[in-house]
Amino acid sequence: MIDSHTRDRNQISLSLKKLVLILNNSIRINQIGIAYRNGSVPNQFKEANITPIFKKDSKKLASNYRPVSLTSIPCKIMEKLIKKPIMEHLIVNKLISIRQHGSMEKKSCITNLLEIFDLAFDSVPHKRLLYKLKKYGFDNKLIKWIESFLTNRRQRVVLGKSESSWANVLSGVPQGPVLGPELFVLFVNDPSDNLKNFYSLFADDTKLEAISDQDSKQKSLSDDLNKINRWINDWLIKLNEEKCKVLHFGRENPEFNYCLNGKPPVKTESERDLSIIFSKDLKWTSQINSSINSICRLYKTFVRPQLEYGVSVSQPNLKKDIHAMESVQRRATKLVPELRKFSYDEKLKKTNLLSLEARRARGDLIQFFKVVKGIGKINWQLVKNCAQRHNFFTNRASSLWNRLPKEALPS
Repeated sequence: MIDSHTRDRNQISLSLKKLVLILNNSIRINQIGIAYRNGSVPNQFKEANITPIFKKDSKKLASNYRPVSLTSIPCKIMEKLIKKPIMEHLIVNKLISIRQHGSMEKKSCITNLLEIFDLAFDSVPHKRLLYKLKKYGFDNKLIKWIESFLTNRRQRVVLGKSESSWANVLSGVPQGPVLGPELFVLFVNDPSDNLKNFYSLFADDTKLEAISDQDSKQKSLSDDLNKINRWINDWLIKLNEEKCKVLHFGRENPEFNYCLNGKPPVKTESERDLSIIFSKDLKWTSQINSSINSICRLYKTFVRPQLEYGVSVSQPNLKKDIHAMESVQRRATKLVPELRKFSYDEKLKKTNLLSLEARRARGDLIQFFKVVKGIGKINWQLVKNCAQRHNFFTNRASSLWNRLPKEALPS
């Protein structure tokens, strides 16, 4: 008789042996990096469950969701083995633009923003990506394996227990696999090769910047936009025109007009870039307000409901308990660095929060209103009042109700 622990160990051991067999059959390591015996990827590795991740704006539009692919774990292990020598080859041979900050070691959103502050592309044609891999000098067996990795892929959308039918993936680099970001960065590496003005890259986001103090600068920026537009057409990239914005910094900026893909980009007063909001006056009021709103949303979503659950029943009446509950919200408002110098009452005004004590009174009135209007039915026992019932709901709420102005009472 084999116990469950032994059976589980045997299954794990068998799975590991199978994985080693797959890896040994697919790749080998030698002195020049990764080479491949057959340059193929098992079909099971090419199937992905898509989880739609909401980005912003309307939740009713499919375009406002990011499709993240959940793929095979053994395939991710293989990708990690491949990823390191690919990046080493690109970096050692200086094939990646120094302006690229996405998926780059020792670079980040912050380094990207600091560079641009110091002074949209989403579908990758496979044949053109493979062409670039050859131009960058990668081994033919590696290119063959990546071709196999990209072709004949299938995906389906999975939400809870519901799933769509399988669909073939004809182009693009899947979002979710280990190699996805690196292959995408490699493909969009060269639109800025001949740009005259300062630029900065973060994956598929490209920013152009220049001091527009004369007409020649306008022409220079326009020429750069035309170069980017030609690159888009040459490499069959779909431009997301809604994301192309022009932000003019400074009050004396002449605000020249520009054109991209035959249309003028939208002019904006402020724009969110890598989670930082830049305003044309170079002030950070919008960013600070956004930070305050984010912290308040987190607090109201995850913390405050825990404090207020069943509060009509468990209403605190001792000062130490009231203070203890309020102190949680006090600490939450201190999480916003910009508000630390203000008093608690001032913090509540700036964050549009009520004190928890005021919210408890509001909650009692809402519940009492439901009782009065027959919305919430409660079979009261009509017991006599006593010291222990002094703070009971009916006593608290009726006292508050009687203090309301007549115009606030329901008809």
